[in-house]
Amino acid sequence: MMKLKLTGLAVLGAYVLFVAAYIEITNVRAGNYLPNREYRNNDPADGVVKWRESPFQTERGLANNALRNFVATFGLTQYVAAPVLVLLATLVLLTRIRHRYYAAIPLGIGTVACVLMWHRAYFTSLGW
Repeated sequence: MMKLKLTGLAVLGAYVLFVAAYIEITNVRAGNYLPNREYRNNDPADGVVKWRESPFQTERGLANNALRNFVATFGLTQYVAAPVLVLLATLVLLTRIRHRYYAAIPLGIGTVACVLMWHRAYFTSLGW
């Protein structure tokens, strides 16, 4: 039973790591678009402008479109997956002394993914 929990933890950790790494790499290729700090009427109280697809077929424009599409789908799953990973890894870490080394890596991955998710503001950058 514990082997199944550790396998699930590893699979969830790999997913969260992949999504966070892909967003960070594509963000750099798109010219560090995230976090979006373009406000309507240059007033933060009016909210962030809607993130639209780039009409330009340059490398940066294509990367911006890929980043937008990925954040709008898989990036939003980080709001559920990363905290669940942190919670499960913490539970394994606290309850199973023998398996704490297996839980430390997913705990670190989940914590970093949560920090990136909130710092990059995936949801609010979409301008919904």
